[in-house]
Amino acid sequence: MKRRQLCALLSALFLFVLCIPCGAAGSENEKAQAAQTFSDVPETLWCAQSIRVCNQAGLLNGTSASRFSPGGPLTMGQLLSICARLRDLRSGGTGVAPSLPEAYSAAMYYRFYDADGKLFANYDNITGFQTASESDGSCFLFLTDDASSDQDTLTLTASTTCTLKVGLDGYGTLRTYSGTRETLKTGEAYSVPAGQRYPDFSQPAAPIYRTGFRFSAGTVSGGETLSSALSRAGDFSTELSAENQSAMRAAWWFPAAFSLWDAGCFSFSDLVGRQSSFYTGGIYSVPARFTADAVRREDLVRLLHAVTGDLPVIDKTAAPDVSTDSYAADAISNYYQSGIVSGMDAAGNFRGSATLTRGQAAAILARVLQPSLRLSET
Repeated sequence: MKRRQLCALLSALFLFVLCIPCGAAGSENEKAQAAQTFSDVPETLWCAQSIRVCNQAGLLNGTSASRFSPGGPLTMGQLLSICARLRDLRSGGTGVAPSLPEAYSAAMYYRFYDADGKLFANYDNITGFQTASESDGSCFLFLTDDASSDQDTLTLTASTTCTLKVGLDGYGTLRTYSGTRETLKTGEAYSVPAGQRYPDFSQPAAPIYRTGFRFSAGTVSGGETLSSALSRAGDFSTELSAENQSAMRAAWWFPAAFSLWDAGCFSFSDLVGRQSSFYTGGIYSVPARFTADAVRREDLVRLLHAVTGDLPVIDKTAAPDVSTDSYAADAISNYYQSGIVSGMDAAGNFRGSATLTRGQAAAILARVLQPSLRLSET
């Protein structure tokens, strides 16, 4: 613990100590391309090695043909682009963020097919779902042909089984789930006698039944549970509302954001909702400030970790200022213990709300790319 505290203190006082010699060339995450030369990144700059590693991998470009702006802010739009490139690189690609698909409505994302393969419903037909209340942990979906109705019977299809496909054909990961038709008791209701305004509570309440499809517990298709995919669907329809879609689609960073959302790496509500300045008039406005505001340390770690998953732990010391129930706690814990990030003071505090410069982001990203650059107690 004392060695980590000392390392954190020295890092805060002498940033050049982070210029650790690069490991052997040919890292599995490194794309073979010549590094650019930037006039504002001399060899003596503390993060010059990291910038070169990230630039060679195709993950970080300059702010112009000749400048990197290491002391400038890393914006959320830039971070989304970096993460999309990193995900493509780790998937065997060339480090290029996927283009935005032509059609991306929620209705196209959720398609229900009967036993004969006939499409009979989409996301707009889902009127509710239950997960935690199911004793066996399964996911139960209620469907109706009228989204404003609370009808008790499923008239969309007579099929006893269905296949639910989540995603756009030909784009990203198409998730497939199998369901079985079932009628479920969802509650009870007292009847209102003719000519009266209020229910007759002296009579027994009648049970309420609704029909839908049950999807087995723990079913994971394409790396995501159905309950998680459904939660993101609500996030999609809320954050990508009619007021926002056209402007967000035109933003240079939106294709990267969409590809990460499609992969389940983040939710728009997490990303947009954490910036209170985006919230106006009762709805989330277009996050134009993604191109101006500096990224916070916790946001960078959470998005990078969503792409990489857990990395090998070097030191099990925990950041003292990160509680287990805080935003990005799992991601911060793993990256802190795997030598990707360190504390910002002698006590080892992570300080997740602190913003990042492009040079600092390069240092963190280089450690993700090359294990030999990771901070270690040894």
